Amino acid sequence: HQSKDVFSLLPERMSIQRLATPSEFQTQVFDEKDSLVVVRFYAEACPSCRATSSVFRKWSRSIVRGSSIDSDSSESTIPIKVLEMPLTRATSSFLQDELQVEKIPYCHLYHPDYGLIEEQLVMNRADLKDFCNTVDTWSRGGIDFDLEDDEAGNCQEFC
Repeated sequence: HQSKDVFSLLPERMSIQRLATPSEFQTQVFDEKDSLVVVRFYAEACPSCRATSSVFRKWSRSIVRGSSIDSDSSESTIPIKVLEMPLTRATSSFLQDELQVEKIPYCHLYHPDYGLIEEQLVMNRADLKDFCNTVDTWSRGGIDFDLEDDEAGNCQEFC
């Protein structure tokens, strides 16, 4: 008896919005006020990007359905928007100079209140799974921390 892959029940194609310009990034990411935003940076010719692409797309389809890779919970408290930005001539200087994306495939997670809260190089499926689990944690309320209540000495670690 073979169990069906849960992702085989999802639609084959889901539109992950592709960001082609820095202005689109500004509008879809920095100006977002209600959702967590996941952005995957990739290049068409990158072997690691191609190797992780199908898993990323499956995960993004599961987000639309309200579940995650390892979660029993089907509800997230913060909606998630999933985007991709390819490395092209039009985006390369923006990625390197403005976003400090030095290597690909790379993922960013943006919070509507805190901005960039997570970034990770995702060279393989294990890396991507770690990143997806982090997104899942944030979507359910995130990590509870309050730097104002922290002792001043410990804050230097983060500030």
